[in-house]
Amino acid sequence: MPLSPHELGLFLERVSPSSRYLLAISGGADSLALTHLFARLCPSKRIRLRACYVDHGLHPDAESWGEYCRGFCHALNVQFTEIKVQLDTLPGDSLEAKARDIRYRSLAEQMEVGSVLVTAHHLNDQAETFLLQLLRGAGPQGLAAMPEIKEFGTGYHLRPLLKVRRQAIEQYCMEHDIQWLEDPSNLDEKFDRNYIRHQLMPVIIRRWPSAPQTIARSSNHMAEMRALVDEYGIDKLCHHLSEDGQRFELHGTAQLSRAQLKHLLRLWLKSLQLPLPSSRKMEVLLADLIDARQQAEPLVRWPGVEIRRYRQTLYATKPLPSMPESWCQTWDLAKPLTLPADLGSLQARAGDAGLSLNAQQRRQLKVIFYRGGERLLMRGGFHTSLKKWFQQQAIPPWERRRLPLLVLDENIIHILGTNYYHEKYHTESGGWQIVWQPCVEIKETPSASAFVSSD
Repeated sequence: MPLSPHELGLFLERVSPSSRYLLAISGGADSLALTHLFARLCPSKRIRLRACYVDHGLHPDAESWGEYCRGFCHALNVQFTEIKVQLDTLPGDSLEAKARDIRYRSLAEQMEVGSVLVTAHHLNDQAETFLLQLLRGAGPQGLAAMPEIKEFGTGYHLRPLLKVRRQAIEQYCMEHDIQWLEDPSNLDEKFDRNYIRHQLMPVIIRRWPSAPQTIARSSNHMAEMRALVDEYGIDKLCHHLSEDGQRFELHGTAQLSRAQLKHLLRLWLKSLQLPLPSSRKMEVLLADLIDARQQAEPLVRWPGVEIRRYRQTLYATKPLPSMPESWCQTWDLAKPLTLPADLGSLQARAGDAGLSLNAQQRRQLKVIFYRGGERLLMRGGFHTSLKKWFQQQAIPPWERRRLPLLVLDENIIHILGTNYYHEKYHTESGGWQIVWQPCVEIKETPSASAFVSSD
């Protein structure tokens, strides 16, 4: 795409579903050029544009860079927002990946429903990403091209410059007297992308001048192939998902080839917006959860994911917080009760069917969690162990320990998340309804790397 407001307008008419844009600005040549193009286009196209600068606090000049972006936008009459974020890293974390993830999450939180995030990724970025993933041993998912537009957050993510080379962007800036900033970290070749940019790509381009275009074309071929394979896989995946799509049923997987099973598992995890496993971790998953004789509670984990098997079903979750030992809390129903381990809170409401408790009983009511050895009174007057009842209800072991138990006079009178009530304390009218309110979670928007399987 030639760099002009006219060509940008034609591109937006062809691709964009909205006239509301949030543009990620960093002070580099690419984001300043794109801001300049949008600013020249806005008056004629009735475009609502807001530029957003994310300060990670990783460089002492980051604050002054934000001020520079603010002044640049002010001169163009472009609305500007600055966000300061805090990076919390653990040993072994990639600082680059952490910064990217929190940047995209912060931008997603700034978006209106149906609006479009715009980033200035260009042709050289596309080629560098392909080489980076190739050298990491990624498959079609990782080698696929960055798309011009995709769903993101509550709207879309648009990349208008993907067919424009870096040199053309810098030339545009010089022609319009745009002074861009240089982040010194972009010269640090300890980062793989920078090494590819400054060492490998110049050598490749000297031998093959059109390399960025041809590499991007190969990446597009990978994206098409991946889309075709995913289309086939999604049809197969439907036969192995629970009704809510959260669980993977293993019945019938013996008829699948190894490659088919791996692909379906990756599609399932992608649908849950969970990070995909490396090739090695995928082999561990197959060996420990599918091939081997089952342990009491088999578990395979990697950063951001825990997968367990119960009977013939796989369960994938974000890492579960550990439960406190012997947690017990008296609760009189008067106000919400906060539960441990990010389990949310309990609230009591007067209603129809529910618990029949007088004032004295409410003062004695306790909330605990399964420890082992508890017993239940069943209809007909006989008792059974809570463990056996959980097994009969097909409740997985790790979920049993996370279900709140309401206890009165050493008797379990209600198990939250199930339909069990102690018959002595249950009524069909004028009872207390106990509502289990989960923690409010901010939905993370996966970064481009979240769906890449690499070693």
